[in-house]
Amino acid sequence: MMVTVSDLGEYALIERVENFIQLRQLEHRPEIKLIAGIGDDAAAWQVSGIQVTTTDSMVEDVHFRRSTFSYFDIGWKSWVTNLSDVIAMGGTPLAGLVTLGIPEDMLLEDFDSLYDGILSACKEYQTVVLGGDIVASRVLFVSVAMIGSCEKTPILRSGAQIGDVIAVSGSLGDALGGLQLLEQGSAINTEASRRLIEKQRRPKVNVDFAQLSKILGIHAMMDLSDGLLIDLAKLAHSSGVATQIQASLVPISDDLQKEFPLKAEEMALNGGEDYELLLVGAENTLQDFVNRHPKAAIIGKVIEGERGNVTVFDASGFEMELSDLNWEHFK
Repeated sequence: MMVTVSDLGEYALIERVENFIQLRQLEHRPEIKLIAGIGDDAAAWQVSGIQVTTTDSMVEDVHFRRSTFSYFDIGWKSWVTNLSDVIAMGGTPLAGLVTLGIPEDMLLEDFDSLYDGILSACKEYQTVVLGGDIVASRVLFVSVAMIGSCEKTPILRSGAQIGDVIAVSGSLGDALGGLQLLEQGSAINTEASRRLIEKQRRPKVNVDFAQLSKILGIHAMMDLSDGLLIDLAKLAHSSGVATQIQASLVPISDDLQKEFPLKAEEMALNGGEDYELLLVGAENTLQDFVNRHPKAAIIGKVIEGERGNVTVFDASGFEMELSDLNWEHFK
């Protein structure tokens, strides 16, 4: 007999989650002191430094399809995408609160797999679940509120200065490549295609980039979740500046080049969910960053011009025509 979440009910599910967490024996970072967690009306904690908080949600048929994502994938990705936002502020992710909206006919083994994904990401990145909520929902969704800390003032989107250079922390477009392979139902018969799909289903973040707020000379930063051109336009608008980049300087993986040889550059410019960092700052600072992180690259500079404007040049130095840079929910 297949057991569903409705067979157990809310309180038994919460107790089940609490047992999962205790069994994992997750270790938290020294920057956070836990006072109260699951089992009380609210969680309580103290952090050292400046506290930063973010929240993000993943909703079925908006951010994922159960036909192409495992429940483990959904749990993993919902946690890691929030880690990325904290790191993009120059902080260290520490802990989070998880709200699950789950259909009443969801199998208990699928519920367990989803939370296994969350807790596996916790263990990978030395973070912990402090609590949350579980509600009945017609569609599956996961909402995470993530807490982190910065030793110094957080790095904002609004600090870019004319004359700064623009860099990215790694190759772009892989997650979009994975998504297109999944949506097209393509045969996954190469190592390159498997790695691209892994980038979409189970993204990773680089905790070595945490605490970049301590580095003088990085003036603005954000994570690349909506795509390079869209996110660069957001950063430029927040900073009141214009930007220009060289398309041929944007790092592209061999996997993307192999699977999408004619579209790789376009996908690197427009693809989202890579969760790399977009950094803007003094040239010597970012050149040093690139020297220490070989997958990173300087791709352009900040210039005077219309607020939020992004200009892209091709390898021959000609300006490329761009499509509308304004994807957002409800449009």
